Amino acid sequence: MHSDGRTCIAVNSCSVLNGGCEHKCVDVGNNQYRCECRRNYHLKRDGRHCELRDPCKERNGGCTHLCHSDGGRVNCSCRPGFMLSGDGKNCEDMDECSSGQAKCSHGCVNMLGFFSCVCHPGFEIGADGKQCYRIEMEIVNSCEKNNGGCSHHCEHTTNGPLCSCNQGYRLDQDRRTCVDSNECVSEGSCCSHVCRNYPGGYECSCRTGHRLNPDGCGCDDIDECLVETSGCEHYCVNTLGTYQCFCRVGFRLDQDQHSCISLYGSDLDEEEEEQEEDEGLEVDRLPDLLFRKAPQLLRYTAAPHYSRDDGHHVSGSEEELEIHGEHRGELKLESTIVCLDGSFGNDCSVSCEDCVNGVCSKNRDRCDCSPGWTGTICNEKKNFQMGQGCERVSSDPP
Repeated sequence: MHSDGRTCIAVNSCSVLNGGCEHKCVDVGNNQYRCECRRNYHLKRDGRHCELRDPCKERNGGCTHLCHSDGGRVNCSCRPGFMLSGDGKNCEDMDECSSGQAKCSHGCVNMLGFFSCVCHPGFEIGADGKQCYRIEMEIVNSCEKNNGGCSHHCEHTTNGPLCSCNQGYRLDQDRRTCVDSNECVSEGSCCSHVCRNYPGGYECSCRTGHRLNPDGCGCDDIDECLVETSGCEHYCVNTLGTYQCFCRVGFRLDQDQHSCISLYGSDLDEEEEEQEEDEGLEVDRLPDLLFRKAPQLLRYTAAPHYSRDDGHHVSGSEEELEIHGEHRGELKLESTIVCLDGSFGNDCSVSCEDCVNGVCSKNRDRCDCSPGWTGTICNEKKNFQMGQGCERVSSDPP
């Protein structure tokens, strides 16, 4: 009832005691209303009363570190070791070392958000973390007595002596004694032929017929024919690691394998001799061979082998040569490659260690193959005839 005693008013309205709202009452119709608060305030749970809003509860009030509310206003602050930047919200590192706030007695190291005091050598930091005090202790050099027990070099460390060795030596299991490092056994050498170890190093040498390369490691074949050290009376053929002497037509090698003996006494055809002298000594190369003569050297031989018209070969004394003189045919070059140091094969490139399916011969100059195998190192299967009439071929032994 209105105060005039005659007019009726709605009970649920802002007209009666401001609707019970502490700040503002807003009529929303249909006898309904709601309470609202002034700026920087918000309704309490009862929906009528208002309390001051805390801006720090929303995104920390925009502060990087700490947020404080003062009458609805935001005040930002920083953790120790940082200072507030010009925008009043962000925090940046404080360099206590440069500003003098650290107050270190010797040295200062600044870090993000804090600092650390350091001392000069021979001093240590005190309990306050700022003052430095001298260390009163004797420093003993562990290498001073008996070289620390090291054979060669000793270096003092906080954990004791550290031993090391000269080049060509290595530390033994006791980590103090230096022993020779055998490069020839450990495959640490560069020698291509022969390696000789000596204390602290090694040296390379070459097999007969080779000379050491300027690099001190590799070996080059000596061309005895080219340097004219072979001692061959007529012709010389160089091979890998050695050489062979050969004679002109009508001569044969003497027992010294260098001199040439006439097969016909002094009746050598003068015209042929003059022709050969006029030809001079030319150099022609074939794979792994050097002929100190033009290719027609192939007509000469190191021993008297010749053919008769009936295809039979004759070799022997001068009397035999006179008997068969009219059948004398063209002499042919017969060359034999001599391998050294237990090597064999067409190019002296293999040894007994390379025998695959067999064993080495007694003279260590070839591989004796097991049944069913053939080849220089017994790595090729033999072909066997099989079946009726032997019309099929198989590589597997029967």
